[in-house]
Amino acid sequence: YNLSPLRLVFGKSEKKPSATLVNLGDVLRTMLDVHAHEIFECGTFNGDPHPGNILLMPDGRLGLIDYGQTVRIDECARRAYAKLVLALLHEDKEEVARLVWSSPPDGFGGKTKKRDVDTAYKLATFWNDRDTPDITEGLNLQEFIDEMERRDPMIDTPRQMVMISRVSVLLRGMGNAFDM
Repeated sequence: YNLSPLRLVFGKSEKKPSATLVNLGDVLRTMLDVHAHEIFECGTFNGDPHPGNILLMPDGRLGLIDYGQTVRIDECARRAYAKLVLALLHEDKEEVARLVWSSPPDGFGGKTKKRDVDTAYKLATFWNDRDTPDITEGLNLQEFIDEMERRDPMIDTPRQMVMISRVSVLLRGMGNAFDM
């Protein structure tokens, strides 16, 4: 039943299903490609790519709106992030921690109280790669973050890494929402 208040003025409207099927995998792949290009090639990216800022146009193209949280990162941060992605791919805990803690231009300049490699690795993996039980230890989001903070409190969070990680989590969340 159509519950729109506009039905009182215009009467019931019949929704017609789109004749075009949308391949959500292709849509997500395009989103990932666009944001990877923005981060790695341009150094300027939308730090808020949630579903409300993504439009599927009638012709199948994507419309990206609301660049109010545009972030600029320099070439050193892009290079450090590329190295971080590769270190995560190879599950190289020591290199991940080194990149998180090293000062620019070699890393992001994060600081923690104990410099615990395992905690740095789990947090970087969580924010930039996956939230599987081997990383989260079966804890929910808040419990996981609290536990990592208990193990090795953050003193200085690397700002540029935070916004890139936010994009990763938001895009990954869209994939998870569609079981991809």
